[in-house]
Parts: sequence; structure tokens; C-alpha cells
Amino acid sequence: MEGTCISCQEVITNFTSINTIGEHIAMWLPAELAEEFRGFHSVLTKIFYRHYHTEDVAIEREQPICLHCYIGEVYHWLQRHDPPTAGRFLEIFSFGYTRDSFDHETPSPPEPDAFARPKTQFGICDECGEYAEKLVFVAGEWLCGVCERYG
Repeated sequence: MEGTCISCQEVITNFTSINTIGEHIAMWLPAELAEEFRGFHSVLTKIFYRHYHTEDVAIEREQPICLHCYIGEVYHWLQRHDPPTAGRFLEIFSFGYTRDSFDHETPSPPEPDAFARPKTQFGICDECGEYAEKLVFVAGEWLCGVCERYG
């Protein structure tokens, strides 16, 4: 959906230029990290590249990314490369967000059976066409108890 962050799916109400913020971050970083950050930023912005126009400002993004998610991506990148700098980064570039909002774990994928078909349900038997309070899924069909036993 246009106007929502591709990362968190929240509505973006303030389209901020991540390119401009990225330039400021690169100027702030120690020289040994700045060039590596520019490479990271370049890859990240290619992922989110698309033109969004306001009345007099053009902002480039593939898919819109909100400021919180962009800062979070940078923060996690810095944590892997220089943890002390990552902490200082949030003191300067947090834009009012709390450190806790960036320290979340990536949710683990659901268990394999989480989306499995239920073992029983009620409805019309695929074999005999009769209503049953308990149908069992067997070989691609929902069967009542009678058809399951004699099927």
C-alpha cells in the first residue's frame, strides 16, 4: 500500500529524506566507518528506491520506509560493526524514539504446524453429502465418521 512503510506496515505521515539523513550520519561517523556506511546506505536505498513527490520536494525511495525503520536498520548495522558508536548514534539520531524500540528481536518463524489444516471440523461430508458435527480430513476430502470407517 502506497504511503505505508514496507518494513513495519505503519502509515508514513512525515516523508523524511533518508538520503539526507544518511549524508549527515556519514559525516558524523568516524572516517573508518563512514565509507563502509555509505556502501550499506547505498544498498539500503536501492532496496527502497522510488520517487515520492510532495508539493515542492521530491523524495526518492523504492518502497517508502519510515524514519524509525531506517534508523533501526542503521543502528543494527552499527551494532554489528562498532557497538560503542551504535550507542552514541541513538543519542544523536534517535529523533525521539527510545532505545527499546530498536532493541527488539526479529520474531521467530511460526512452527511448521501453525498453518496446518485443522484435523476436524463440522459441515457437509464430501462423500455422502450429509451434515456431520465432526468431519475428518482424509486423502484430500472431509469425511463424516461413517464414510471414514467404510471409505
